[in-house]
Amino acid sequence: MSSEQWRGATQSAAADQYALAVLIYEMVSGTVPFKSAFDSGNFEIMRNAICNEAVLPYKELNKKLDAAK
Repeated sequence: MSSEQWRGATQSAAADQYALAVLIYEMVSGTVPFKSAFDSGNFEIMRNAICNEAVLPYKELNKKLDAAK
């Protein structure tokens, strides 16, 4: 879910863009962003990760592809 969904805010097109970016990230890397937060099973840790942390660049991608995400 996008950060606006976690916060309970009105959803916009950005939520769809976020979902698409997560899908592409998973297709390329084989894992989801914030995997360790979701592995914890703790709602607060998951929400904090989505709302406050940046996704680290996937080191296997070259700079041009990484900039596209």
